[in-house]
Amino acid sequence: MPINLTRYMSASADSTYSSDYPPQYAVDGIINAQSRWMSADSTNPHWLEVQLPAAFQIGSANLF
Repeated sequence: MPINLTRYMSASADSTYSSDYPPQYAVDGIINAQSRWMSADSTNPHWLEVQLPAAFQIGSANLF
């Protein structure tokens, strides 16, 4: 079973569409349309950063 290393960790992003879609929603463990991060626009590349508690070797990542 996969482990969610990012759940409830500190998250930041280069932009946010509105206060309804903050970066913290990307790591809250809830998968639905109301709990997600959304960038300010869809035309440019954007980034989301998550602070992990330690260094980890990550073999794969699932983004929803």
